Amino acid sequence: MTDSDSEEDPEEGPEEDPEEDPEEDPEGDPEDDQADYPTDGGDEPPMSASMEASITRQAALLSPPLPIPSPPLP
Repeated sequence: MTDSDSEEDPEEGPEEDPEEDPEEDPEGDPEDDQADYPTDGGDEPPMSASMEASITRQAALLSPPLPIPSPPLP
């Protein structure tokens, strides 16, 4: 295989779908994606009081720090 085999032919250019508009971004604008969702959570039901209490309890629990063994000093 030579170096010229691995390079694209400059006359052909990159492969493009003839149906696709080159000016249109196929992925879209990430900011536009957020516009599709309401800021208040939309149709998601509100969290129950017991679930909120459970989350609060878990957040309040203090877990002891994990022991990290260190090599002895010389």
